[in-house]
Amino acid sequence: MWRLYVFNFQKAGWHLRPKFFHSNAVTAIKNKKGIERRYRSCHNAISKYNSVFHAYVPAKFI
Repeated sequence: MWRLYVFNFQKAGWHLRPKFFHSNAVTAIKNKKGIERRYRSCHNAISKYNSVFHAYVPAKFI
């Protein structure tokens, strides 16, 4: 099991909560959402509105 470390840069608007997750669960979610392998990285996020983001995006924009 991996631990997601969260960096809290308040000026940048980062306010994520640390969670535990299984790396194979992340792959399964990306498969389910149809994210192509070439677009996958450890910096993908999916919003509650089902939008997919890639790279370092401040949480206030997600």
